[in-house]
Amino acid sequence: MHADTESMTDPSYRGQILVFTTPLIGNYGVPHNQTPVDDKDVGVVLESERIQCSAVVVADVAEKFSHYTAVESLSSWCARNGVPGITGVDTRAITRLLRDQGTTLGRLAVGADASLSSPRAEEYWDPTTENLVDQVSTKTPYELNPKGDVKIAVLDFGAKANILRSLVRRGAAVTVLPWNFDFNKIRDQYDGLFLSNGPGDPNTACPPRSTCAGRSRSGTSPSSASAWATR
Repeated sequence: MHADTESMTDPSYRGQILVFTTPLIGNYGVPHNQTPVDDKDVGVVLESERIQCSAVVVADVAEKFSHYTAVESLSSWCARNGVPGITGVDTRAITRLLRDQGTTLGRLAVGADASLSSPRAEEYWDPTTENLVDQVSTKTPYELNPKGDVKIAVLDFGAKANILRSLVRRGAAVTVLPWNFDFNKIRDQYDGLFLSNGPGDPNTACPPRSTCAGRSRSGTSPSSASAWATR
């Protein structure tokens, strides 16, 4: 059970601040994120090879972890990857705020920074203005389970590993294509086409794609928060 690490590595959350409402995060630690590439697995345990979110906000982070697959703590994993996180936050209060006003641009502020005036609206980085799909999509086509009995092409707009894993485990031969690949040129070679979900604003990417509403949350942090990982 690695719901926190799975969310953090999900390409759909690229560039976002994730706010977890679970009271305690990190007690399962972080697993070794590598598997064989065969008819059962697609090379990773989590949803991608790296942390995709920009920061993490939790109510309480576990300093000690206990799980037979864990190799490091959530804090050390974030620090090693340069992803900041804060704890000591009423994340459910933030979630109520976001439920009312929707996904919101925000920042993490702790210590002396928390007492400074908030940045002007134009000073916030808005990830939705960038083509996040291009950032997370594969750059070159690749195959999974090539001996499968049905051939499926996946246009990768930010597909998480479990989508590919589910197709492979159901016997599909999967070809993963870049988001802007011209599928019409090879359509006759496949039995089906799968359009994955992905991050950001669909208007920044072409062709159109589906979006992931998901569990993402963004927000500023209270001044009472304490830093547990820094860039």
